[in-house]
Amino acid sequence: MLVPVGGGGANGGDDSVEVKARYWLWPLPVDGDCQVVAKWDTVGVDESSVVLASEVLGSGLARIRKFWAG
Repeated sequence: MLVPVGGGGANGGDDSVEVKARYWLWPLPVDGDCQVVAKWDTVGVDESSVVLASEVLGSGLARIRKFWAG
């Protein structure tokens, strides 16, 4: 599950739009890289994908803070 969280913003012109956003990924991939696939018919974005390297995802683990026991 990939969920948008906080922040964000967009700018652009007639030919392009740049969007900055933050996402929460759960559960974290156990091993290896993670492929994210997206499609947005409303604005004409065909299905495309990106591979997130396990090293990048793993580096985020050091910044996780536990707020309650569970």
